[in-house]
Amino acid sequence: MGKFSDKVFGANVDQKTKDIFNALQRGQYEFSPGESVTNLPEHSRYLGEKTTFARMWVALQATGSDVKNDIFYYSVNDNKFNSYEPNQSINGESYFVEGTENPFLKPTAGITSISSKTEGALGAVRRTTVEFVVHNKQDFDEIYLPFFLRPGATVVVDYGWSDKNMELYDIESQLSNTDTELKDFKKFIYNGGESGPNSEQIFTNNEGGRYYYSIADDGEVASVTDKTNTTPPGWVYKHKGLVDTNVGVVTSYNSKVTQNGSFECSIELVSENATILDNEVSSDNNLKFIFANKIEDILIEAIVGEKIQDKAKEYDMLSVDEKKTSLNQFFTGLAGSETLGVIPQVALNTGVYYEQKVPSNQESLYITFGVLTDLFLNNFVCKSLSPDKYQINFKLDDYFVRWDSNLYRRQTTLLGTHEELPVFLYPEKWEKTKDTIKNKNRYRTVGDFEQQKSGDNPYKTPVIPLREVFISVSVIKSAFQKKHNVNDVINSILQSVNDDSYGVFDLKMISPNRSYSEIGFQDNNLINPLANEDSILKFDVTSGNGIVSNMDYSFETPKGGLQNMLAIGNKTDQSIFDVDNLDNLNFLRVLKPSKTEGKTDAFIRSLPIIPVVDPTEEDKISTFDVDVKVPTDYFQDVRDNNFNNINGSWDHFIRDVQTLKDIQGTKPKKVEEAEDLTEEEKNKIKTLTATSDRDFWGKSAKLVNILKSEENTISPILPINLTLSVYGNTHLNIGDIFTINFLPKTYSNYVYFQIVGVEHKISSNWETTYQTVFRIRPSEKKVVVGKTKGEDSIPKVKYDKKDYSNYFTGVSNAVVDSVVDLKVLDSISTNHFKEVKRVESNFKKYKNATECIDQFKNISNILDITLSPSQVNTLNHVRMALAWTQTIYEWTKDVVEGKKVKYILRDFPGNNRSSGFLDEPKDLVKELDNFDIFIDIDYWGKAGHTLKHVYRDPQNTDGVQVYIPLAGNVGTADDQKLCEQMLQAEAKRAWAKSLLNKMGGAGTRRAGDIVGNISQSGLDKSYAPIFSRVRFKIGDLNKDERVSWYFAEIIAPSTEYIDSFIPRIKIPDWVVGYDNNDSAADINKFIERYFTNFNGIKIPEN
Repeated sequence: MGKFSDKVFGANVDQKTKDIFNALQRGQYEFSPGESVTNLPEHSRYLGEKTTFARMWVALQATGSDVKNDIFYYSVNDNKFNSYEPNQSINGESYFVEGTENPFLKPTAGITSISSKTEGALGAVRRTTVEFVVHNKQDFDEIYLPFFLRPGATVVVDYGWSDKNMELYDIESQLSNTDTELKDFKKFIYNGGESGPNSEQIFTNNEGGRYYYSIADDGEVASVTDKTNTTPPGWVYKHKGLVDTNVGVVTSYNSKVTQNGSFECSIELVSENATILDNEVSSDNNLKFIFANKIEDILIEAIVGEKIQDKAKEYDMLSVDEKKTSLNQFFTGLAGSETLGVIPQVALNTGVYYEQKVPSNQESLYITFGVLTDLFLNNFVCKSLSPDKYQINFKLDDYFVRWDSNLYRRQTTLLGTHEELPVFLYPEKWEKTKDTIKNKNRYRTVGDFEQQKSGDNPYKTPVIPLREVFISVSVIKSAFQKKHNVNDVINSILQSVNDDSYGVFDLKMISPNRSYSEIGFQDNNLINPLANEDSILKFDVTSGNGIVSNMDYSFETPKGGLQNMLAIGNKTDQSIFDVDNLDNLNFLRVLKPSKTEGKTDAFIRSLPIIPVVDPTEEDKISTFDVDVKVPTDYFQDVRDNNFNNINGSWDHFIRDVQTLKDIQGTKPKKVEEAEDLTEEEKNKIKTLTATSDRDFWGKSAKLVNILKSEENTISPILPINLTLSVYGNTHLNIGDIFTINFLPKTYSNYVYFQIVGVEHKISSNWETTYQTVFRIRPSEKKVVVGKTKGEDSIPKVKYDKKDYSNYFTGVSNAVVDSVVDLKVLDSISTNHFKEVKRVESNFKKYKNATECIDQFKNISNILDITLSPSQVNTLNHVRMALAWTQTIYEWTKDVVEGKKVKYILRDFPGNNRSSGFLDEPKDLVKELDNFDIFIDIDYWGKAGHTLKHVYRDPQNTDGVQVYIPLAGNVGTADDQKLCEQMLQAEAKRAWAKSLLNKMGGAGTRRAGDIVGNISQSGLDKSYAPIFSRVRFKIGDLNKDERVSWYFAEIIAPSTEYIDSFIPRIKIPDWVVGYDNNDSAADINKFIERYFTNFNGIKIPEN
């Protein structure tokens, strides 16, 4: 669950801890294990009675041929009565003891202060400074200088409150010659509550019984009985809130001699996990080389269990490009997928996926976070593959992120021209993966697979284990190539994932438990649903009787954010900016003054109103909008003398520009923008604009998770910091939440504080300071972004008409005013479509078709779908063309009423393509007032004609057997003959007979609803015709101000050619219907009928 010290990140503080703090705030702190603290009498025990303790010690091992292999230790502030007796080792050897040579009877060394503070966004690392005094020079020389003041030494620091319930552990009993890595010691110190024999978490069922999850392969649940050998709670957990223990590595030290001959010393320790992050990435340790060049090789060798060179000695002789080709072929066969972005089961089994449906210039290998952690980070960076708790390595077992259907849809959507592959990919299912095959209950801390994906889990939203998320290998390589230490590498990788998630993820490094030996990746956006305000821990900062000693409440304007703040301050609506940093700052408006509390359409802003640059437009400045002041008199003396023929060159330059302008005037002009919206309309619009299909789904994920106001959505972080210093304790940790009683009344219902850093200062007193962030309750975001679900005020995602108009170049010359992505029916397989959209266009501004042709070389209200004859080379192309023809004919014949169709019979002039009588736009102009649909037909004449030349002749005749994917069998030599058989079989069907009868009446260039030039031998009705081109008139120019049409990109199963053969389907809404509800029901029916017809056409078996 992303646990910290056996607690869930972001969960509400447990009731017992709240009771303890409430008792502390009443001035008392006396309780026994299991005893209720809520009914203690007021001031039964004053906090002033407590004193602090601190101890520091170092364990040492003597090795070598001249000494006995032995373990011993030295400690400071151990409060031993026998301080002047020889220090016995574990095996009885005697070593120098403090105070042995002390003729002046100076006191033993003592700790004067301790400061321990977490570092990092979520306190992943802890840094501790210990100040102490050594009075005896002999002790300093023999003990402290060689063993404590030594960079790289591991030092243990214990501190806390001296309490009657606190039992300080005996150091010697925790050391043994076999536990040289202090594994058992860490378990003794940091284990959570009582657990199963192998540290399984113990749960309580509804009947009050206890059981725990077994780590056995079968994953069965075992009951805990009186005879069960359970693991006792850790020392810190047992004395929860009273003590803490830091195990750290010395990074620096300082010492100075005082006037009385004592040594004032200090050492700085960092937690053991810092040794991972501080690793240099360089050629010295090979990390840069390994991650930049060997990831693929390592994956192959790990998967097959053999070195590549052992089986293919020639591998090292290949060039870089040849190696890359060989590796890509291997991963394609091992873990490739026929469907873009859909990870197959074979890839889940290994945690390795190869995306093969992408441009060849993009690296498309992915591995799971689990493989990245185990095989690479722990193996090469940490040098530790042990899954044991408290090992110094990376651990991701208990971390989850949101599984968002929009982000999944994004990864399965085709890439735009300049778009890159996603940084990460979701699997659709993860119940059977490399991790779960061995232990099916590995991620059961939040429920089984179905509960995780459905949202029936503690987070109340769909989640996926982070180990099962796939990450791009190219992102990993890039981070190791550009960064210089592991800390920066990990931050770079996590930030890439966060950015690619559109802010849905906020992955940060964290310590999985109090030992600070390991590193985990916590999603800061994923926390448990919040309790109501009365149930959250509240600190008393006003009465003077509480435990808060200091509070610092501050707001920090982000760097360069003044203009943004002015823009937000001037807003008088609930609109959003669609800019990440602005939308985050915009949530500050949830903190409304009391006068506008509860009023959604009431705003107060400062005067005078300062005009500001629209932050959303600052990156869209034209080069002509920039006023660059040029000193035009600088070369005046040169011009006066006409040196270098400046004047002549300038005149020539002007003529060239004018000539180019004249030439460009004959080319299609840039698509005009729709008229600007009124100021009132702008203020009321709340939309996210998408520039591509993938961006649409990414913005949809942002909308659903960040900008929506529901309990299970993301809780935004405001740029407000609260630092709170309280009575020393270890009850609260990173991720815990609380509030204070000093908030304005209008704030308290909307916000809370979450701890992101903890600092302890111990001297004669103990003070704990919490660094926190200010977060908004997810359910209260409606104050800024609008009402709750189901209401019209919720923001929406639409395509940006400026940025997206380029996408429709060649699709339609009409002005694209808006684009709305539509849901495709579940009845149509996801393998059958790319995208379906409804587009709105504006024709009011065009006077006539001739004007359109002058501007665009085309007619703006015509949607043109032309099959590409040069692409035809398989029988499946023929199937597609016949299915397309049948669908268009049936739909226009049966569905469209009141619309006129003109059929055009095509000729074959011998230029490798057929031609019609209305091919050119200028030829179509005179027919626009009379017809709404123009259909060109390839047919089979008695002399052959277009159908023979375009569809039959390109087929295979070489006698080689070929596999026919959609027919499910092996083809034959003479595909030309099979093509004829297919056309003849279709000609016998009802739709073809009806169409052939209509065509049969055509005369030479006859006017009316059908035109063509049937040869003297006539039409051969034994072959089904094919619609090679369909043009729809969307609406009337200079009449229909706004018209809608559908745009669909579809694919057929197991085919590579449909993209170019039938590139896009474009159909007016009057053809398929439109119900004004963003529904794609009818366009889906059209596509569904196409695939039904396609599947009904069979390739003859030979």
